[in-house]
Amino acid sequence: MVSRKLIRSDSSRQKSKKSNQVVFLDGLSYKATPEDIKDFFGFHNIKGIETIEIPRGDNGKSKGIAYLEFEKFVDFQRALDLKTGKIRGRDFKILRSDRPITQKKYKPNNDNGQQGAPKKPSTNGEQPLSNSDFSKLFG
Repeated sequence: MVSRKLIRSDSSRQKSKKSNQVVFLDGLSYKATPEDIKDFFGFHNIKGIETIEIPRGDNGKSKGIAYLEFEKFVDFQRALDLKTGKIRGRDFKILRSDRPITQKKYKPNNDNGQQGAPKKPSTNGEQPLSNSDFSKLFG
């Protein structure tokens, strides 16, 4: 079971109170890595990426999106000016994010290492039937 729902790559541990310099990448390849993203922007001479977040689903696979926070406004603006890109053969959009990267919409992991609250037991308090039990009763 994958317990991590988010890949986070920080080049700087300190968070500043600067304005929101975050871009949203939409439509990324599910196999895109933080290194792929840094290489793409580096090719365009945009190197001031402070943080990269790639949200993951419950299955541990990428959701095909990423958030990037830039150290300098000039790099942030140059990234937005690109508007689109291509990583691992897949085109994606480069958009301004509506939220700072430090405000996560994702629920923290619960005690079981899964995202969100623990699963609730069935309403009648009984455990669901296993396949073998179901076969014994109705087989």
